Amino acid sequence: MKKIVFLGAPDKSHVLLLLGKLLAAMDYKVLVVDSTLAQTTQGYLPQEELRAPLYEFEGVDVACGFILYSQMERYLYQKANGMDYDVMLLDTDHTDLHCLFI
Repeated sequence: MKKIVFLGAPDKSHVLLLLGKLLAAMDYKVLVVDSTLAQTTQGYLPQEELRAPLYEFEGVDVACGFILYSQMERYLYQKANGMDYDVMLLDTDHTDLHCLFI
């Protein structure tokens, strides 16, 4: 799985969702992970989608609330079909990258 990390301003959340939709349109299986403290990706999603840590949005799986890779991996293996994604786009504001997903 390719991993792409975005670090910076909140506008990146919208860009990641759009990039995820473009990749999904190209038949990639995409996971967008919001690992920010503010969870800014949720501001672009329908409110009814915000109840679960993992949900599908316009062909893209979106995960929120996970800070460590191991947390998300454990959840996906328990609740979904594991980590079978072509691309993971990570939205983060953490500067200590060794504790994240890489």
